[in-house]
Amino acid sequence: TPLPQLRAAGARRIYVFATHGVFCDNALERIGREPDIHEVVVTDTVPLPKNYDRLSRGKVVQVSVSSVVAAVISRMHHKENIRDTYLATSGVMSSSEEERTHENG
Repeated sequence: TPLPQLRAAGARRIYVFATHGVFCDNALERIGREPDIHEVVVTDTVPLPKNYDRLSRGKVVQVSVSSVVAAVISRMHHKENIRDTYLATSGVMSSSEEERTHENG
């Protein structure tokens, strides 16, 4: 595991990100006991056990992808570009949107 190397390189907090939170065997308990892991962020694409928060000692955080999926469906239905869907749903402008905003004042 690279966690000790990250600490040795000066990392103060270690965050882990994964698309699908598939935790096998006692992975949630191991995450909870791991002092080097500050937080594990996963999407809600796979259901977690009801007690995942307790098992991981609050280190596993699940975020929803529903707004992104809804935006993609809407853009496809309206025959719009889906390339910047994440940027649109997160409130961040793409570079092309920024250019249009500056052009229009």
